[in-house]
Parts: sequence; structure tokens; C-alpha cells
Amino acid sequence: MKLKTFLIISAIVSCAFGTMSLLFPAQVMSYYGVEPNPAISLLARYSAMGSVALGLVPWFSRNMELSQAQKTIIPAMLICNVIGIIVSVSGALPGTINGGWSTAISYLVFAIGDAWFLFAKSHTYPYPLLLLTGMMLISIPGFTQGQSNPLILQEMSWPEVKQYLAYSDMVIIPLGSTEQHGPHLPLGTDCFEALEMSKQISARTGVMVAPVIMIGYSPYHSGFPGTISIRSETLEQVLFEATEYLIKYGFRRIMFFNYHGGNNPTQAHLIERLNQSTEAVAISIGEGSQIQNQAPVDSFDYHAGVDETSIMLFLHPEMVRKDKIQKPEMHFTPKMQEIMNQSKQNYQLSNVSDLLIGVPVETKKGGASNELSSNGIWTLKDLKMATADKGKTLTQDMVDTAVKFIESWKKVKIK
Repeated sequence: MKLKTFLIISAIVSCAFGTMSLLFPAQVMSYYGVEPNPAISLLARYSAMGSVALGLVPWFSRNMELSQAQKTIIPAMLICNVIGIIVSVSGALPGTINGGWSTAISYLVFAIGDAWFLFAKSHTYPYPLLLLTGMMLISIPGFTQGQSNPLILQEMSWPEVKQYLAYSDMVIIPLGSTEQHGPHLPLGTDCFEALEMSKQISARTGVMVAPVIMIGYSPYHSGFPGTISIRSETLEQVLFEATEYLIKYGFRRIMFFNYHGGNNPTQAHLIERLNQSTEAVAISIGEGSQIQNQAPVDSFDYHAGVDETSIMLFLHPEMVRKDKIQKPEMHFTPKMQEIMNQSKQNYQLSNVSDLLIGVPVETKKGGASNELSSNGIWTLKDLKMATADKGKTLTQDMVDTAVKFIESWKKVKIK
């Protein structure tokens, strides 16, 4: 194939895709799974496709001399790729094709290839271009594996939400609580964990996050000042009515990312109610979700302990009062202790002991927070074991699992 013919075909394909993206932005963005996106970002993407074609020229022709007419195609691609670099690095525009450093590097490689064609004195020696081609092919995953800014409902305008709904019907609703977390962690720990993990998922998938409420069901923590709780029926109704509005606008795939165990029963009933009475499909993707496949704990470390402290050291180290970290004195009732001892022989019995822990004082089971613990922390582990690295591992495991699930669900077109 002659170089002239190859360049013409490349230009036609690139312009065709660019035109499609401008005429049918919602369909094109949905196909590629990108976020609300201005024309510049899409134009940069398709000029990058043209650059890949240019990089492959040596495979088809050893005559690399370019005519003036052919050279006019390349400057436009070079300019677009430079724009792509700026857009990706600055993050100034929303939805920059999974913007980030990996994308910027990809655009840079493409721009170098364009510049080589445009300014090199001789085009008869193809090996440098073959090297660039290899670099391009290696950098292509940056388009799908990079990270962009998370999409938060409260930070968006209504036209941006409308544009988002043109290509996606997914939303993540984080759930947490405002409750005591010992003397060293903030009352909003569960909310911060749920929101930050949801934001990380959003940055990697482009799915919108819609925080609805910052309190949950936590009456058993009320023995320590600052805890705020509402009845599970109230919590369910608030979430149901808020979700109804999201469904009204066109959201159909609802994902709850909960990080407070006390919300699990309410969440389960809410999800069942949404699935049985609305057009939407609702599912849990956070703590306690079936998709997470979390291994059973090897030691009692339930609340504000080593794991949760580690996560906060990773997500919000500035909120952890390290000088206040202290091992609690745990007080288990004789019945709890007997069941816990027996569960060493049969782990399934731990399901019974769990039912005695985290219950209001009024139940007289001895499982309220101030009955169990001297300072609100529920753990038998040494809190000195808590590290940011451990928190990073725990966080990434949950986020990676959720991202993998979402990317698979994206492939199912239910509209």
C-alpha cells in the first residue's frame, strides 16, 4: 500500500470517528465508557488513533517521503495530541478519557510520532518509527486503565447530570454512620471510609457517586457522646425516597457501598424493596456484600480496631489521633465467652455470638458498646499493628473487587 493511500485512509477514519463523536456524543461516549466529555477531549482521542496509523506506516511502505499535501494532515494531529497532553495532565476538563499521567504519556508518544513525520529531514529509515510504534502500542492501555476525577452528584450541575444520564444509568450511594469510634478516630469514620472508597471506584469507572445521608443505625453506640442514630425503618424510608428520585431521572443500576455493619439489615431490606417495586436493579458492593467475598476475621477486631484504624491511616491520616490510641478492656458476658470458645471448634457458632454484640442496652444482652468496651474500641488485637500500608491493601482489595464487578456490569446494556 502506498503511503499516500494509507494516510488518506487514516485521515478518513479519524475524521469519520471525530464527526460521529460530535453528532452522536452520547452513543460514542457510551461505547467507549468515558465520562461527560467536551469535543476537544474526543477530538484528541481520534487524532491519537490517526497517530497510531501513522506509526504503522513503516510496515506498509519503505518510501517515507511526504508530499506537501500529505504533510498538511499531520500538523492537525500534532496539535490535537498536544491538547490531549495538556487536558490529561491538568484535569481542567471533566471526563478526559480516563485522564491522568498514563493518558498524557500516550498522547506524548503520539505527538512525538507526528513531529517525526513532520520535521524529520529523511523518512527513508524506518527503525526509529518502528520503535515509536512499539511505544504507542505499550501505552495504549493508558486509555482504559488510567484514573480521572470522581463524579460527585453534589458537585455537578443539572446539565452535567443530564449529560451523564445520556450514556450511563449507574450510581453509587455510599452508606456510613455518625458514631463513636474510640478516642482516636472521628465519629464520621464509616462515612469517610464509604465515601472515599466510592470516590476511588468512581475515578476508575466513571460512575457517579451520590451521597445521601451521613447517619445510620447505631443506637448501641449511644453510651458514648456524639453518636447519632435513627431507626432502621426511618433510614430505609429516607434512602428509598431519595433513590426514587434518582430512578425518576433515569438511573437504573443502583449500587450501595456500605461501610457500617449496623446498616446491613436495613440495606438488605431496602435493596429487596427497590428490586420488587421499581424499574431499577439495586445491589450492595461494599462491606458485607456477596461480591466482596471477605474472609472471616482471624481474631476479634470488629470496630475501630486494627483494620479500621489502618484504613483511616491510609485514607485520612490527619484525622487519626495517634496519641489517643489505646487498647480497650473488653467485657464479654459468660454466654458470649462460652459461644466464642465453642466457635473455635465450629466457626459457624460465631454467627450466634455476632447476634449478641452490637445491640442496644435495652435488650439486656450485654452487647452495647459501652458494656463491651472501656473506650468504644472492639478488638482483642494490639492496635500498634495498625499501619497505613495495611489500610491501603484493605482499601484496594475492596475497590478492585467493586471496579471489576462494575466493568463487567457495564457490558450488559439494559436500556
